[in-house]
Amino acid sequence: MLDDLPVPDWLSIAFMNAYHSVTQHEKKGWNEVFGSAHRKGTNLAARRKRLELAPQLFMLAAEVLLSHPETAIDDGFYENVGKEFNIGKSLAGEYISAYSKSIGKDIKDFRPQPE
Repeated sequence: MLDDLPVPDWLSIAFMNAYHSVTQHEKKGWNEVFGSAHRKGTNLAARRKRLELAPQLFMLAAEVLLSHPETAIDDGFYENVGKEFNIGKSLAGEYISAYSKSIGKDIKDFRPQPE
């Protein structure tokens, strides 16, 4: 997970201070030290689904554009890509857009450029 990277000294010290404050009853618990892991009301199942499907949707969309460069990137495009994963066009578009931003590549970049 961390690729065997060493933990920086500053992080070790900060964690030990936080650990000490909880075990010595200076703080009520881990949330008081680190904060909540997720905002109140976060739908974790939806977040997991997005995390799992977004890269797959993006790759399928890229494959479609590479093999059929004339394909318009419109509602029909997202609908067809989403069908493969049993999700609607809006969610497919949202997942692809979010993943696109996270990797710094626009889906349009996968359309072959004319020579």
